[in-house]
Amino acid sequence: MQLTRRSALAAGAMGLAARNARATTANLEIAARSEGALTWYVAQMSGEAAEAIGRRFTQRYPGIIVSVIRTTGQVAYERLQQELKNNTPNCDVFGSTDIAH
Repeated sequence: MQLTRRSALAAGAMGLAARNARATTANLEIAARSEGALTWYVAQMSGEAAEAIGRRFTQRYPGIIVSVIRTTGQVAYERLQQELKNNTPNCDVFGSTDIAH
């Protein structure tokens, strides 16, 4: 019986997490639409592949343009750190090849 209760509790928690994730995604989409664009610093793929993903994102979420900044992981990290230091962050999504970033 105890295993059943735990399973039910885990299933309920997972359902709640899924609902919260959908609500958070909806809120993020509303905020992104109000800005009209997002900036993606990416290092782990080619510029062509990143641009293709950006176009697919815009197709899925019309009205949100993706600006892809393709560079090395270290350059993107340093750029983001400088933006944060100056309180002028431009990066909405950061992807690096260095797990330490």
